[in-house]
Parts: sequence; structure tokens; C-alpha cells
Amino acid sequence: MILQKPSITEDDIRAVGEALKTGWLGTGEITRKFEQAVLPYTGHSHCAATSSCSAAIEVALRITDVKDKEVITSPNTFCATVNAIIRAGGIPRFVDITEDGLMDAALLESSITARTRVVMPVHFAGKVVDLSAIKCLKELSIIEDCAHTLGANLPESDNIRCFSFYPTKPVTTIDGGLISCNDSEFIEKARILTQQGVNNNAWERKNGTKISSVLEVGMKANMPNVNASLGLSQLARFDAMQKRRREIFRILDGRFERAWHKEGDSCHLYCFLTDKRDLLLNELSTREIITGIHYLPVHLQPAYQYLGYKRGDFPMAEKWGNTELTLPTNPEMTDEDVRFIIDSVKEIIHG
Repeated sequence: MILQKPSITEDDIRAVGEALKTGWLGTGEITRKFEQAVLPYTGHSHCAATSSCSAAIEVALRITDVKDKEVITSPNTFCATVNAIIRAGGIPRFVDITEDGLMDAALLESSITARTRVVMPVHFAGKVVDLSAIKCLKELSIIEDCAHTLGANLPESDNIRCFSFYPTKPVTTIDGGLISCNDSEFIEKARILTQQGVNNNAWERKNGTKISSVLEVGMKANMPNVNASLGLSQLARFDAMQKRRREIFRILDGRFERAWHKEGDSCHLYCFLTDKRDLLLNELSTREIITGIHYLPVHLQPAYQYLGYKRGDFPMAEKWGNTELTLPTNPEMTDEDVRFIIDSVKEIIHG
């Protein structure tokens, strides 16, 4: 049992095949249809598809202009979050997490400095960071890393959100991302940045807009039609897949006598902390149960040592890095599969 196995059906394969037959493989009409289909899940009125969530975050940060400014985020995240900040010219800063793996919003106020430009909460494992009580954020831009939260109950917001459609996510476009917000001008700037700074793309030029201008130094980060066709097909059964994920989470919670799943979560990752993490990781693999770690804290990674952080700076994130284990929860798993995982975990822990 693989940790996060993409769910690919004959309908998905057929949709990709039909997109290939059109002869227009790059960004085009199918990409726009995908954007409109996924928009209701974002909590916003406008969106632009990208080549990855990493690209979406970088584009959002570039438009927000974080050059030489601080961006506060969570140390319990994949390195892509931090890499995007650095590529956009920003300075990553961290606050510790709570016991459920989310950025501790209560620590934000003391972490904000005159150089802080953006706060970037990471909605980890499908759970949403609650920022409603943090009054000090009103002067700052908030860009939400929503890589894990498609399908979660996201509150209405004027923040910017960035989503992922990587193969391990509930909906995949092979690789892909999305920026959403309520500002149509922001989304138009995002489209231009993702197509090398050109004011129109090849599909638009094909359909009559002939003159192009390079408005700024952009990047290649658009989502092609072929990728979007897979995502569009997957969205048609997304709610059914989410229902199954929630069922699996409830079974796991019931057998482990805990409450990791909460109403409104997207149920992306099933995480728990145990001092026997490494033993479980190895022993479960011998039973063909592939687990994961989310995450080794980024502030201790070699690439970011120049930021000046050290072991002990974020105790809860470091505890997660030492003890967290993620179990498989693919929607195609049967109840028997889930019981096998549970029984295996209990057997290994209790000897």
C-alpha cells in the first residue's frame, strides 16, 4: 500500500487522450475550463492555473514584492515553501507549530518586525490555520499555502491562496498548481508572469490577439491543456473520493481511539506522533505498507543554515520531525486494507 497513490481511471485516460487529439497541448480552452471547475473549492472569485504549487507561491510573492523583505511561515512544511520565498527574493522566517502540526498563530505577533511583508500559513495535512483572532495581520499580506487543503472548509477571505495538483494530492494534473484570490488584476498579473512576462499566450494569439509585448521578466509556469484535462476529469469524482477518505480517517480514529479527523478537514494526511516512529517506518515497509514523514523541520536543513536558526529554536516542529509518521489513506483502499494497517501498527508498537 503506497502512501499517496494517484487514483487514475479509464475516464481520466480517455480525457487525456481526447486532449492530445485536439492538437493544442499547451495552455488553452481546457485549462480555462479546469480553472472554472476548481474555483468553487478555493473560496475566491478568480484563479489562474500554474505548473506547480511552488510556482504559484513564487508568482504570488513576486507580485506582492517581497524582495529583501521577511516572509513568516511554518518550519513544518516541505522545502518548496521556503524555496519559493527565496527565489522571489524574500527572507524566510519561522514560528513554531501547535500540537496538531499547524503554525501557532499566537506566536505571530512577537515575530513580526519592520521588515515583515507577508505571513504564509501552511494549512498542513488538510487542517486549516485559524487566523481570525490575529489583529496584527491587518497591515500585512497573507498568502496561504493550501497545497494540502483542496476540499477543506476554507473561510471566505481576501487573502491569496496557492493550491497543488501534484501526483500525491487528492486531485492531480500530473503536476500543477493554482493561485486564487478576489482581485482580478492580481490574477491577470499572475497569468502574465507565468507565461514569460508576455501579455498574451499562444492560444490567445491563435484566436486573434496577434501583437505580444514582454511586460516584465517572467517565468515558464503555465498549466498546459493536457495536464488540465486530467484534473478536469478527476474533479468530476472528487467529492466521492473525499467521502471515501473521510470514511478511512474515521476508521483509523476509531481504532486508534483519537480524533485526528475533524469536520471541515480535507483529510489529506493521517499523522500521528510516536517514539517508535523509525521502528514502525521500517517494519511496516516489510509488510508493503509505505508510510511517510511530514516533515523534517526545514530550519535544520543544510540549505537554510545561512538563515541562522539552530536546533532548539522550534521545539514542537522538531518533536514532529523526530516522531511523526503518516499512514496510507488512498481512497481505493478497502476496509480490510485499513484494518491490516491498524493491526500492523498495534502489533509493532506493543510487540
